[in-house]
Amino acid sequence: MHRRQWLVWFTTFLGLLARPWRRAVDAAGTSQPASARRGGVVRWIWTGGLTSTSVSIVTRIVDGLAPVQVRLTPSGGGPAVTADAERADLDASGICRFRIDGLRPATAYIYQVVQAGIAAGPSGRVRTPAAGPHNTLILFGSCASTGSNAPIWDTMRALSPDLFVHMGDLHYQNITRNDPARFRAAFDRCLTSPRQGAFYRTVPIAYVWDDHDFGGDESTRHATSAEAAHTAYRECVPHYPLRGGPRDTIQQAFDIGRVRVIVTDVRSARDMPDRRDGSVPSMLGAAQLRWLLDEFEAASRRAALVVWANGVPWITKADEGTHHGWAPYHEERALIAAQIERVGLTSRLLMVSGDAHMVAIDDGTNSQYAPGAAPGSRGFVVAHAAAFDRFRRNKGGPYSLGRRAGRGQFGELRIQDDGRRLVATVTCRDARGRQIDKLSIRLTCVDGTCTVSQPGPQAPLFEHLGAA
Repeated sequence: MHRRQWLVWFTTFLGLLARPWRRAVDAAGTSQPASARRGGVVRWIWTGGLTSTSVSIVTRIVDGLAPVQVRLTPSGGGPAVTADAERADLDASGICRFRIDGLRPATAYIYQVVQAGIAAGPSGRVRTPAAGPHNTLILFGSCASTGSNAPIWDTMRALSPDLFVHMGDLHYQNITRNDPARFRAAFDRCLTSPRQGAFYRTVPIAYVWDDHDFGGDESTRHATSAEAAHTAYRECVPHYPLRGGPRDTIQQAFDIGRVRVIVTDVRSARDMPDRRDGSVPSMLGAAQLRWLLDEFEAASRRAALVVWANGVPWITKADEGTHHGWAPYHEERALIAAQIERVGLTSRLLMVSGDAHMVAIDDGTNSQYAPGAAPGSRGFVVAHAAAFDRFRRNKGGPYSLGRRAGRGQFGELRIQDDGRRLVATVTCRDARGRQIDKLSIRLTCVDGTCTVSQPGPQAPLFEHLGAA
């Protein structure tokens, strides 16, 4: 080695020995190399599993190595709440899950991802419900093209709803390969869409899949993508507590004041509607069916109103030979209807549904399927809402108040509850917030009984858009 080259090398070596290694200290006081604390890009973030004192938050961080937390700050002032991730796999999927407890009831929070003590990515908002009777606004519906950026998302976000019940077809990827990465990519496309992503950052969700976001069209428990769908759901979706193991149905139930909300999974345990072997097919599967019947019985003793989110058409009297909805599973439908009647829930039950790309309301005239029910006896109220952003399509019926197929449609459920009298008003609205036709119905619940009436035309949600 040339003398001059040797001197350069030796000087550099001494400099490295004299130079202290770059270190950083995380929030817990643990020393780490600075390279291990690189913050990543927050791809998306959304909330769910909301109660009066807790919420679940899921985010995806890309190209990040720093420790990840989430911070919730009361918008009206007060101490912030910070939580570490339950699950963080930044070198692979980048999915981080949080369960935050100890929140204050009836409080609005601003939340944000924190990496290595520094706030990162867009902030979101969530409002905890009150612990007891209170007024609340729930939006519901289904069916949006993958990555939809339609104006309906801005319309719904402007309402500042307390909860969004999504009954499936969050995307239309029709995935048939057993590959969780494909489902994660589908969530990416939806949650990074500008309007849709902004909506989900500010509105907590209760989401269950239907066929197109579980497998292919009309998918059942035999879907080749079922295992991957379950894996990605449990990774990516902020949900209420699930029962059973990693391949069990994803039904959920929770309270909002005196309202019990029951969300059923109509895909992942569904049999093929094939009776050639003499078997009786099931839509829900034995375990979920038993759970649902028990939920109805328990709710009948304490809930002022029960909202059952059943994704597919219940009423099929217009064509009981159809392969859509509950018609091919009529024995199971009759068993459920009998339980609802037996425990005295018929007048206190509101079913909300999606799947069909239409809005529709039935006041109970056509929904009674309990065996032995007197001819002409009323069932429960049924309200359909779809599609957020898909083509027109009618299913099921008849519906006593009518129906309208179309896109850019959603359902609104307003609850007013003073602890003695609960009033639930359901209205079908278009992408500009206007009531659709005469599709609005009201349930007034006092002392364990609800009466049904049809309110007059509802005022436009946004006066500058004019009347419907």
